[in-house]
Amino acid sequence: MNLFTLMADTCHDTRSANRFFKEHGFGQFRIQAIKRTPLENRRTYGLFIRMADYNYHRLYQSTEFRDIIQAFEFYHCGGKEDDTMMLRDLPLTVAFIAADKKDGEKNIVQVISTRHDIEHKTITLSVATCNYSRTNAKVPDTDENRKKLDVLQKKLATRDVTKVRLIHPVVRAYAMVSNNNLYSGVSIKADDFIIVDDSNDNLFDS
Repeated sequence: MNLFTLMADTCHDTRSANRFFKEHGFGQFRIQAIKRTPLENRRTYGLFIRMADYNYHRLYQSTEFRDIIQAFEFYHCGGKEDDTMMLRDLPLTVAFIAADKKDGEKNIVQVISTRHDIEHKTITLSVATCNYSRTNAKVPDTDENRKKLDVLQKKLATRDVTKVRLIHPVVRAYAMVSNNNLYSGVSIKADDFIIVDDSNDNLFDS
């Protein structure tokens, strides 16, 4: 287990994270809750670094504590002049890509269609993203998720989209070359999902 995985597994609030920084020689970094949002009364966390003048400069902020730890890993490991920034190092959140940013801040996405891959034990949710595009969110193929998938498919049979809340989503940008063509996009993996019941869901509402 590397240091950043250890931090993600053991630090779940600002106090434990800042203690982790001090104990492992990262005293120049600091995580602080900077404000509350009106959405579910959730805090927004900020990642700060102490500069040469001893003032703290904010590097990144998010309502998701895990995103702050990912951002710390990027800024600690990826900020050297001789390094090339990788797409996987971008600390993205659902709010950055969701069709509805306010929903995205609560990890809620609009599902357009679904796919069940029995061979690879994966359930794929095709979700609406910004600028009328879409991407895939993959969740584990469990007995409980199969039951929720059946409910989701029945809802989608009578409406354009159905909202779900992703549990512990990880958003990644990617690029690859296939047959001399460059493809890029964003993918999502989540530990689980919860259907958010809303009878008025309609992708084409104005």
